[in-house]
Amino acid sequence: MDRGVDEHEFVGEVVDGSAELPAGTLVAAGAGVWCGRCDRCAEGRTNICRNYYTLGLNAPGGLAEYVAAPARTLRTVPAGLPLDAAAMSQPLAVGLHAARRAGARHGDSVVIIGAGAIGTFALADLSHLIHVDITVVDLPGPKLDRAAKLGAARTLSAHDDVVAAVLELTGGRGADVVIEASGAPGQFETALRMVTTGGRVLAVGLPKDKPAVDMFSLALREVTIDSTVAHVCDDDLVAALDILAKGILGPLLLDSVISLDDLVTRGLEPLATGRVDGKILVTPTH
Repeated sequence: MDRGVDEHEFVGEVVDGSAELPAGTLVAAGAGVWCGRCDRCAEGRTNICRNYYTLGLNAPGGLAEYVAAPARTLRTVPAGLPLDAAAMSQPLAVGLHAARRAGARHGDSVVIIGAGAIGTFALADLSHLIHVDITVVDLPGPKLDRAAKLGAARTLSAHDDVVAAVLELTGGRGADVVIEASGAPGQFETALRMVTTGGRVLAVGLPKDKPAVDMFSLALREVTIDSTVAHVCDDDLVAALDILAKGILGPLLLDSVISLDDLVTRGLEPLATGRVDGKILVTPTH
């Protein structure tokens, strides 16, 4: 009954449970496991626990027959929410955490560079949390079409001079918040060039090469750079399930549901060659 996107993004049925989560309960896994004893956990920042590990990355996850998941990392799937939609709650929670970390305020102009999975989830979560003016940058095609459906006020082609476009849209001042979610070469530098004086840049994408940062401009304009990783289960996973339960986001983000036998040909190969615009879910059982 599991549905997995990556091994760390999964839902399933409790087999050996407890009074709070009896056998048969359908649950979504937060995947990240924290110790509850270190200084970061005491601060509520369980996503950067000193002893953090992730089911599906550091231990068996969604493609295993059984997963030993601590109860505190699980949340009950709301009644009526299809498992295919619930399986996207973990990455949506990551986007929700990123949206909170961005520090956007009501009325801000926000640019999201990259309309892939996490950029899209951050867009959806920002639209849910706060009223802001959102511009999304990516290559023309389905990703930008989806961004428009999810609440972007406008989209910009990455082929164009996006810095000039953002400056024009903001009357020359630049965006209040820029979320770099692509990890593509040069895009972190692009984010710094389009953010306003005193603005914020959130690093989400993971570039292969180290970016070249203009520290002179950064310091004189007092730009804040922040980062984000994973999610805080107690804050973000239930909220993500509630968003998905509204029934709008899931169909826009789901690419397909495949069997474990088709994992390579219909899953890994299309992902590796960039032929997938949404989430591919894997059902390990027939």
